[in-house]
Amino acid sequence: MKNNPFGDIKKKNNNISKSDFIESAKVDGNTDTSSFEKNERRGSSYIDKETGKRVKLSGKILQVPVNGYELNIIEEGAKKMGLPLGSYLRTLGIENVNKDR
Repeated sequence: MKNNPFGDIKKKNNNISKSDFIESAKVDGNTDTSSFEKNERRGSSYIDKETGKRVKLSGKILQVPVNGYELNIIEEGAKKMGLPLGSYLRTLGIENVNKDR
């Protein structure tokens, strides 16, 4: 048995500057919402098929903890609207903000 159970995990050699790393790690780093594209691809990043490089997006992937009762209600609402859970929650959030504008 190995002495180090994590010995087979290799470190990534990222040559990123300290300030770039700090800026990329900020949750609230960009407060100017005018720079966000409404129809931008969803998520935090994707791999460009042509170049093979990871493209960083302004979005996030969220995990929302819910209990069984809440999940049943949310699933019922999503089913009534014919949407997957993620799309249903996103739609409700955007509609709620836009109705007050």
